[in-house]
Amino acid sequence: MRPHIGTRRESGIRPAVAAAPQGEDPRIGAALEGELQWAGGAAQAELAWYAQRATHSGIAVVCVQRQHWSAAGSSVTVDDGAAGVAQRLVAQLSPGREVVLEKYIAYACSPADSTPDLPALRARAERDSAALATAGFDTLCEQQHAWLEPFWAALDLHVPGQTEIERALRFGLFHVQQAVARDGSGSAAAKGLSGEGYEGHFFWDAEV
Repeated sequence: MRPHIGTRRESGIRPAVAAAPQGEDPRIGAALEGELQWAGGAAQAELAWYAQRATHSGIAVVCVQRQHWSAAGSSVTVDDGAAGVAQRLVAQLSPGREVVLEKYIAYACSPADSTPDLPALRARAERDSAALATAGFDTLCEQQHAWLEPFWAALDLHVPGQTEIERALRFGLFHVQQAVARDGSGSAAAKGLSGEGYEGHFFWDAEV
């Protein structure tokens, strides 16, 4: 008889995480007054969601994760509450067998000048995550490549003989591309998505 090995894996949304150390960066400034507040959440075997509101503005964001485990005969338990949501898989594996987790995440955020409708935000994020799962990983990679191709065709740069500098500059371009808002009203934060400097604020020079 071939031995079996028990495995336990957890997939979750945990909002209470600490930022990576950023040294003596003077742009980090003081901590924000009022953290994001829990506004609901739940977990099921294949789907989990978590909602938060900003303390002062009331802006709401909902995160939905949809996943599929490849392990047949496994059991999934769930946990949810203000500390986060989680799905835990327990399975028995024989030597050479693997467990594959496919996980698709979607966010929905309310506009700054409106009253958040959490059920509508959750429904939107669930639809988006379902569309991602239906498309599948390989198709999403192809779509991402097709979307980025014209960006690099228009903005790519080369520094002859300076591979590391070229890579750093291209990485900076990618960060700018990721950070620019596409809603017609938002701007790009001073450090984009690359760190907590300026605490997410953007300034007048970003509008010029």
